Amino acid sequence: MIGLENTYSLVDNYDVNTISLRYVGSAFAEFDILEGLKFKSSISTDYNLYDEYQYWNNGTSIGSAVNGKAIESVTQNNAWINEQLLTYNKKIHAHHFTVLLGNTLQSNTLKYTYAEGNGFANGNYKLISSAASTLASDRWTKHTIASYFGRIGYSLEDKYFAEASFRSDASSKFGKNNRRGYFPAIGASWRLKKEHFLNDVLWISDLKLRASYGITGNQAGIDDFAARGLWSGGSPYADVSGTPLAGIGPLQLGNDDLRWEKTAQTSIGLDASFFRDRLSITFDVYNKYTSDLLLQRPVPASSGFSVYWANVGEVSNKGYELTINSTNIKTENFNWTTSFNISGNRNRIEKLPTPITQYTRDWVILKEGYS
Repeated sequence: MIGLENTYSLVDNYDVNTISLRYVGSAFAEFDILEGLKFKSSISTDYNLYDEYQYWNNGTSIGSAVNGKAIESVTQNNAWINEQLLTYNKKIHAHHFTVLLGNTLQSNTLKYTYAEGNGFANGNYKLISSAASTLASDRWTKHTIASYFGRIGYSLEDKYFAEASFRSDASSKFGKNNRRGYFPAIGASWRLKKEHFLNDVLWISDLKLRASYGITGNQAGIDDFAARGLWSGGSPYADVSGTPLAGIGPLQLGNDDLRWEKTAQTSIGLDASFFRDRLSITFDVYNKYTSDLLLQRPVPASSGFSVYWANVGEVSNKGYELTINSTNIKTENFNWTTSFNISGNRNRIEKLPTPITQYTRDWVILKEGYS
């Protein structure tokens, strides 16, 4: 709307003041309990305050329409994370063991306040409290996560590697019956270059094969209180004299069984470098299968609602990624490097009880059997 105003008119008739304050801090303590055994506790915070005030007087089309207009919005975002880590490293001859146990607690709180005033005596009175009519609104939301995790790693002669991990995450976004999710993973790799049959192959600098399988969880994309049945308060009605009456009404259907979206992925990869690392190749193929998709599922209009958050559908993704890097010329004064990458992915909705229409940048219909 501001973009339609004359630039010179805005300079004289439009005020905008912005205050932004951000604090990022962290602290930690680390203890050596025994040889190879360490404990670390840390806490980090990120506080962000953004306050913007705008005023249009009668010299602008916005202000002249209402005899002066003022808007102020204040956003406060406060996030913190506390982590405890217990690590153990032990090397016995050619065997190397690593163990990690941990716990993480994190929270994010967002508060938004909006105030608007219309109709001012003159351009000298710009506070919203000076306006003939005012309105205000605010929003508050919060989510928390409590996690426990562990990892065990093993390597032999810097040739054979294996690792297994497990984590458990509980999120306030999900229903009371399924707040916690469990996510295991395992991986192994073989560094062929360390084998005796490749020791004398000088043009191969390094060669490694990798394979892994794991399950990850997703909570992004849903509201902080997506699983809860919510009511809203306000004053949608007035009495016979016109005095506003406070009231409440249902806002959102709840779902106590709402749970983590899970993706199981199998990956096989190759890392190779040649000619003293002047040429390197990384190649991966993967197969992902996502279940318990987090989507807004339509409900009959007779319920009084249109949608609710649910775990519906399954999606598969299969593909590959190839990256090639080369150092063609390297001198003290001149370097010439090249990089090439290509990837491909096949996406398919494997299961969906009913087609779902969504709006992203355009209207999209999600339908079983299609991308």
